[in-house]
Amino acid sequence: MADYGAQMAAESTWEKYKNMIPTTSKCTSIILLVLNIIWPGLGTAVMGCMVPEFLVPNLIIALLQFVLTICVVGWVWSIIWGVFCLMKSKEPETTGR
Repeated sequence: MADYGAQMAAESTWEKYKNMIPTTSKCTSIILLVLNIIWPGLGTAVMGCMVPEFLVPNLIIALLQFVLTICVVGWVWSIIWGVFCLMKSKEPETTGR
C-alpha cells in the first residue's frame, strides 16, 4: 500500500511540473540530464534557453539547483529535473521507407 502512495505522489509531482519543461528529442534530453548530473543546474539553464517562454522559470530553478548543491538537495533536484526532461522527450521521427 505504501508503494501506491509513493506512485501517486510521483505522478502528481510530474503533473505539476511537466508544463515547465520543453519537449525535446531523446538525444537532447539525455545530454541535458548528463549536464545536470555533472554540473547541477547547467542542463536546466540550457533547457530554459531552448524555448523563450521557459527561460525565466528554468533559469530561476537552475540557479536554485546550483546554490542548493552545497546541501546535496540541489544536485538531487537537478537530476530529477533531467529525468523529467527525459520523460517528456519524444522519439525522433523516422521516414516511411
